[in-house]
Amino acid sequence: MRFLVVFLFLLSGLPFGGNAQNSADKHFYLIDDLNLSDLSKHDRTIIDSCLSVYHTAQNHESKISSLTYICDNISNSCWTKYQVFQYNFIKRVMAEAMPEDEHRKIKEHLVNALTNLGVMAITNGNKHQALDYYTEGLEISKRIDHKIGIARSLIGLGLSHKDLEKPEQALQYLNQAYAEYQYLNDSLGQADVLFNIGETYRWLGKHTQAINYLKKSLSIYDEIDRLNGVLVAQNSIALIETNRGNIKKAIDLFNQNLEISERLGYDQSSAGTNNNIGDLYLTLGENETAIQYFEHALAIAEKIGSPKLEALYLNNIGRALAQNKNYEKAISYYKQSYETEKSINNEQGIARALNNLSKAYFYEQDTLKAIEYCDQSIAIYKRIQYKVGEATSEINLAEFLFSTGDSSRAYIHAKRGFDLCQEMGSTNELKTASNVLYQIYKSMGDFERALHMHELYIASRDSIVNLENRTLLIRTQAELENQKNKAKFEQNAIAKNLKLKDQEHKIKDQKYISVLLLLLLVVVILFVMWRKSRYTLSIKQLQEQVVKSQMKPHFIFNVLVSIQSLILQKREQDAVYYLSEVATFMRTNLNMINERQIPISQELDIIENYLKLEKLRFKDKLNYDIIQPENTGITYKVPPLIIQPIVENSIVHGFAKTIDGGHVKIWCEDNGSHLSIFVEDNGYGLSEQPELNSKGLSIVRKRLKLANKKNKIEISNRKNSSGVAVRIDIY
Repeated sequence: MRFLVVFLFLLSGLPFGGNAQNSADKHFYLIDDLNLSDLSKHDRTIIDSCLSVYHTAQNHESKISSLTYICDNISNSCWTKYQVFQYNFIKRVMAEAMPEDEHRKIKEHLVNALTNLGVMAITNGNKHQALDYYTEGLEISKRIDHKIGIARSLIGLGLSHKDLEKPEQALQYLNQAYAEYQYLNDSLGQADVLFNIGETYRWLGKHTQAINYLKKSLSIYDEIDRLNGVLVAQNSIALIETNRGNIKKAIDLFNQNLEISERLGYDQSSAGTNNNIGDLYLTLGENETAIQYFEHALAIAEKIGSPKLEALYLNNIGRALAQNKNYEKAISYYKQSYETEKSINNEQGIARALNNLSKAYFYEQDTLKAIEYCDQSIAIYKRIQYKVGEATSEINLAEFLFSTGDSSRAYIHAKRGFDLCQEMGSTNELKTASNVLYQIYKSMGDFERALHMHELYIASRDSIVNLENRTLLIRTQAELENQKNKAKFEQNAIAKNLKLKDQEHKIKDQKYISVLLLLLLVVVILFVMWRKSRYTLSIKQLQEQVVKSQMKPHFIFNVLVSIQSLILQKREQDAVYYLSEVATFMRTNLNMINERQIPISQELDIIENYLKLEKLRFKDKLNYDIIQPENTGITYKVPPLIIQPIVENSIVHGFAKTIDGGHVKIWCEDNGSHLSIFVEDNGYGLSEQPELNSKGLSIVRKRLKLANKKNKIEISNRKNSSGVAVRIDIY
């Protein structure tokens, strides 16, 4: 389908299958360079039948309708040539004199042609040309009050503004289109618009809104049995789940799409899904598996004759080979992708291939060629206003220049790439940009900025992919591959169990029952003993987890870097003081492993030691108050290190990246029957799932319950100001 809202002009009495030609006769097929052997059986049938109608039709509308059906229903790329032919034919027809009602119908066909031409322009990277087509289509539709044309043109304008990186205008046009489809009571049109609104929010990185709209569109597609709509909606949801780190959800959706596509023979959808699964494996470092999926996608693209898809999949195979450090072979695939993109004049694809070639040549030690290709890539990305590609190429060029010792030029390009990444909120590119700037600042002796960039790099890196997701993906895929064998094994096991049950019913001897009762008693005794030992072990394991979580390598590293900075500033006394604080911090944390409970006063001393070290890093961006009632430390004891994970969560998730910084306040209240500990900050506040913000919070909750079932922790946003309020009740 060329466009999500393409109107199918069904031809009455269309004689499919007749007048098939053995060669591409230009008189019959109307266009140049049509290779009949490249056409699928389905496409050949449609083209031959429609052109039979075209050549025998007695009026212009029937001729135009036959061409429209070809443009809207064949999968081969030659539909674009038929679209251009149809557009030119309509323009010639409109110059002739004809009755008003016939002229109106021809204009409706013109609007349809303009929307398809808009899709072609977007595909070729001609965004402004696409905008002109859709604007013309909207003006014509309004003049003749053609509602479906208005709706279709509004969607096109929305997508054009999205491509021009004007999301607010895009959403305005799409919402107008949705209102038109509601007026027309067109369920498919409404689903298409909801899908595109969801895609716009996904492009903006607003995943919650995107999921809501995509699920609404998916529901309608499913209700009206529009399987190609189901496929595209599920694909977008799967991509969002991938970005969120929900790998199992993503792979389940991709595999559902793959099963539907292969069952129905949707080759293009099957190719795209194989490519997306390959991309997922590539992100997780499973390069060989990724190559297998990319090669499968490439084979399908070659089968259906789609050069644009071929170029993309060739490029992705090159990426996987480069990740395997097979740069020579990667260059070969990148060059094939480049030549294919040139043949269809896809500027975005050309720039992408040049950028990837530059990276591969850099790793092959040909830095001059790498810089040359990267410069060409940046020039194209700027011309077509594609900021994501421009940012990636700018960062790569900075890295190449820095390797030659040209720090000044490297800084200019790295800063430009970094600013673009921040503007777009692109985590992966921001990780690379901050790391390059870290190296540049360090070489220039600007240690404060170098430290800031290194912290950004660590934060960006840790948020992309974790080992748990990678393991989960591999396990899930293994389960899918062995699903049939497992089902067969389970059926055999069920049959055997039924036979055993029949035999058990025949056993009536009481001595077996006595033996079973004795075994049950032994099991109960062993279970009680196990629970008791497990309880003690659980407490110790949780405390070991807490100690490990507080002594994270990057936390210790950052503190030591800060102390190094003090030494470089010749503030030796301050450096010695904080080294002493670090030693105290490490010794105290290690001593806490074997402690079941400690006085609250000692717990507050530990947290003050921790905050001193954090303040060394963040300086005026972090302030704190710790208030300790005089009688509380004598009366109450608490599990050790119970407050520190909460305070760390405030710093990391609450205000570590803010400009103005933040404030943490800790105090206790003696309530007679129990002790209440309060922690408040003035940071961003809770996300939708606060437990996901910190593994430490989950451990705190478990330790409190193990110590006393009455113990509890409450986490909420502060009522009258920004930030989070935490209350811990210790009985």
